[in-house]
Amino acid sequence: MSEDCACTPDPGRDWFSPGRFAVVLAVMVFIPFWDVLTGSRCFVVRDFGLFSYPVASFLRESFWRGEWALWNPLSCCGTPFLAQLNTLALYPPSLIYLLLPLSWALPFFACSIFFSAAWACIFWRRAGAVRG
Repeated sequence: MSEDCACTPDPGRDWFSPGRFAVVLAVMVFIPFWDVLTGSRCFVVRDFGLFSYPVASFLRESFWRGEWALWNPLSCCGTPFLAQLNTLALYPPSLIYLLLPLSWALPFFACSIFFSAAWACIFWRRAGAVRG
């Protein structure tokens, strides 16, 4: 019986480690969005400009006034705010754009969500490779 088992990791095959993938992914996110991540430009088109910025701005203003943003009177003649999932009002990473300048922090927030979702895929892939 051979001592090479499919279960033992091959050091030569582990070039696709989570750390290396994170570095490659960070470069791949930075290259197309370098001007956004450095703060010289920001996302303003389509849904990001029509929905995300106004929602984040309203949440930020309510946060700094010390109010609970239950209702947004500025969108569509008034809409529920805190009860709506896509406002991310109670999502902990939203503190990024509540505490930092909105024109830089909101695009950074969007890119960091993309990065973290893609980076989580490497762990999902590795867990699937172990199970078969």
